Amino acid sequence: MNFCCSIVKFFVVLMNLVFWIAGIGIVALAVWMLVDPAFTISLAQEHQNYHYALFILLAIGILMVLLAFCGCCGALKESSCMLVSFFCCMLIVLTAEIAAGFWAYQNSDKLEVFVKSNFKHTIANEYREVHARTEMVDHIQTHLQCCGVDGPSDWANTKYNNAKGGLLDLSVTNKLSYSVPPSCCKNGTERSLCETTRKGAITTSVNPIIYKTGCMERVIQEVKRNIQYILLVGLIVIAVQLFGILLVLCLCCAVKRNKDDDYKD
Repeated sequence: MNFCCSIVKFFVVLMNLVFWIAGIGIVALAVWMLVDPAFTISLAQEHQNYHYALFILLAIGILMVLLAFCGCCGALKESSCMLVSFFCCMLIVLTAEIAAGFWAYQNSDKLEVFVKSNFKHTIANEYREVHARTEMVDHIQTHLQCCGVDGPSDWANTKYNNAKGGLLDLSVTNKLSYSVPPSCCKNGTERSLCETTRKGAITTSVNPIIYKTGCMERVIQEVKRNIQYILLVGLIVIAVQLFGILLVLCLCCAVKRNKDDDYKD
């Protein structure tokens, strides 16, 4: 093969090595999330849904590893069959990624409602009932400096408060008196002061020691603050994949042309 084709072959192999490393990273992340159920992204209402999502992520990682292996072997062995297979698979993956991005953008409101509903369910029914969910909620509230989904009042009608001796009933007065977890206390607050002010106080919602902002608002703020970086990463990933597809197509054509020339000779 001539010099240009050799350069193309080098970049195809290099791209697939990066793709292979990324696939291994996704597999490692999926395995980590499977063995660590307290991972922050675990917002699904049911454990089954959470595991389904992780198995899909694991399958994507394995697929990336296999595709990268196929691409590397096809480039090194100059196999037209493997290169064409890799080209077709990469084209399908790229199309699926673009379609998924458009779907997520078009259904962003539905996704927000879904996450918000599931997080409220977790706070109301699973905090202190499921250890993994308790750790997850505490981590989110501490890391994002928030309390509840929309605010501290989300903790009023929860099993967390019911378990403290029936603080909740149908009366309005009792609904004004509720406790919030220690993770709702602002960072740097002394433990004794936090324990005193967070428990069953009518002034919980106006207490300067308790976070007032809901976690859903914090998540939206974080996404909006970093949206340019999210879009930039997505565009870079798509551009790299498109560039790789074009390189594979060029290499495939060059291999076929060289084989035709060898056949004529």
